[in-house]
Amino acid sequence: MIALPQKFATENAKAENSPAFMARLEDSVIFNEQTASTDWQANTGASNVDFATIIGDVTLAPLPIPDNYTSNAWSTLHSKSSLGVILSDSQDWQSFKRIQSPGMTKTLTTVKGYFKRSSGGGSVTVNLTCQVWTPGKGASLGTVTISSYALNQTGEWLTFDFTSQNIQLSDNTEYWLRWTASFATGFGNIEQAYQNTNVYANGQFDRTGTSSGTNLGDLTFEATYAGIVDNAYYLAQGYIKTRAMDIGQTPTDPGEWSFSDVMPTYTSLVYEAWASDSGAFAGEEVGLGVIQDGNIISTLKRYYMVKASFSTTNDAYTPVLQSIKAAFPLYKTFSDRPGLGYEPAVMGVTSLSATIDAFQPSTISQITLRLGLTQAVSNWLATRHPKNKLVKILAGFEVSGFTEADYINYFQGLVESWSIDGNDAVLLQVRDFKKEWSTSVPDKWQSASDDAVWTAQHPIDVMLDILRNRVNVRDSKIDTNSFDAVKTALPGWKVTRTISGNPEDAAALLEELRVLASCFFIPQPDGRIRIKRWDVSEAASDALTDDNSFSASYDGNGGSLINRTSIYFNWDGVGDDAKNYLSLDIGVDGASQADWGEIKTKEFKDKWTRATESAQIAALRDAILNRFADPRPVVSLQTDRSKIYLELGDVVTLTTKRAPSTDMSGMTNMKFQIIGRNLDFMKDVISFKLLAV
Repeated sequence: MIALPQKFATENAKAENSPAFMARLEDSVIFNEQTASTDWQANTGASNVDFATIIGDVTLAPLPIPDNYTSNAWSTLHSKSSLGVILSDSQDWQSFKRIQSPGMTKTLTTVKGYFKRSSGGGSVTVNLTCQVWTPGKGASLGTVTISSYALNQTGEWLTFDFTSQNIQLSDNTEYWLRWTASFATGFGNIEQAYQNTNVYANGQFDRTGTSSGTNLGDLTFEATYAGIVDNAYYLAQGYIKTRAMDIGQTPTDPGEWSFSDVMPTYTSLVYEAWASDSGAFAGEEVGLGVIQDGNIISTLKRYYMVKASFSTTNDAYTPVLQSIKAAFPLYKTFSDRPGLGYEPAVMGVTSLSATIDAFQPSTISQITLRLGLTQAVSNWLATRHPKNKLVKILAGFEVSGFTEADYINYFQGLVESWSIDGNDAVLLQVRDFKKEWSTSVPDKWQSASDDAVWTAQHPIDVMLDILRNRVNVRDSKIDTNSFDAVKTALPGWKVTRTISGNPEDAAALLEELRVLASCFFIPQPDGRIRIKRWDVSEAASDALTDDNSFSASYDGNGGSLINRTSIYFNWDGVGDDAKNYLSLDIGVDGASQADWGEIKTKEFKDKWTRATESAQIAALRDAILNRFADPRPVVSLQTDRSKIYLELGDVVTLTTKRAPSTDMSGMTNMKFQIIGRNLDFMKDVISFKLLAV
């Protein structure tokens, strides 16, 4: 049911009233977007984020890898005389650990150290060995040796590659690196750089052997891990809060949040917002709570502020924030009555018609808005590029005390075409939201990397992915609560599909999933997409009788009979013949076949359900047979406008004498679902088509 404003409901219930229309044509957009480096630098608060490395983007700040790049002294690892006598032989130890919460286990890939040699002539070569040891220097985890290397006498970095040894190291745990050295040819000193003060907070330098000692400072070193690009480790959490976002004026109509971001697996971005009249944000602001891309901005203020909170559970990945935008459309408003305070250019709006069907796509009318060719209308057509501009049609009444807030949404859509007829009437064709669904999935295909893939996902999640990411429907145009309700009603449902080579039509994909889940797309007067699942136990929301309706007609609806189903599933991904479906579910209602003396089969091919999910095929089969094994009658009737709150998909009871019965009393309180609705607001009449439950 549609919730009506109190004043509207009261006036609508009167026997006589003066219905009126307002037409709001999108004129321009006011907005503020934070996206440039200067925007992020002007933040009002930030922690653990980086907006300097990638111009225009904000990421989590880098997590320091275990390293120390400073040095002011040299430790002699090995010394050998020209006579071949070992003068000293030491082992350099450096402890290290990665500090991160939550802690993880990662694979060590490389270790670097800084070395030089002294004396011994020009043909000297050395052997250098690096080992990784467990906490407490308990045992070696791996060893890499660089043999017969011509080490220079000024100092150089050497890399010890542990990649092939698969050494797993836990975060927040202290491990040790151990270096030893010897001469392959020649003699002299082999030395390792270190800092003789404590500069690396998560470890220390110890020496064993000839010149032993503990906590001698820190060796010059670096340790890296697998899965990291360019040593880009990231902190686990951070945030940035924008400066006051000045819209330039207080908006008059709700706007929309728009975020451009990238959230790889393991990462998330959570947005919170505040609104202020003054822009001070010193306690006077209004909290808007957590917001999402596409959410409506209904708190209308001149200034807004947004906090973006970053998090990752794998420090190899970071979310990336690219822009935060608050946008508000401005409208040119016209009406059909001078007393409403707007130019009375509206000449008429066609009736609003829509239907739903268990197996056929929902139909939603494309309305025509007729406007007089006034100067303001002509200017809008000439300068505002009408195609795809949003049009809002509002319905209400001309009566004292009735304001724009008391009007209801009649229809919202985008301009499809426009013309001027021979009587100087401007005709705007305004399309419904489903027109946008006819797009290819994927939008292009050149290789397997372009495949559209869904694996073991809930069908509702796949619908939302298609709408949001393939059709590019904004969240503000999706009734997410209705989608969540259907998902909750179908626990454990899973679908799997890959579209490769030949793109599919998005509207067709959505229709396949809708039928599988026994749902309907219900058009909303505010232009949003709502979904509803058929539920035989749903309670009636209203009662229709011969007293509050008229022109009733009864149809036995024998053509809807289905008493046998053949549902092909477990598709092989190749063709569309029966042989391409590896599983078949057959449902039979023997009682129906006996009662009606006919076998009527409904065939359905499901490309989404795997053999392991056959229970959802059984649910579809049962839903079809339960509803159509005994044909349900269809009743068409009309009511006055007082029933405007009834919408497609609603369940009502019907009491009428115009129905077959054994005593000529007709039917009493029989449940029906509204499957067709035509509203002619100005003529005070609504035509309903009802299918018995």
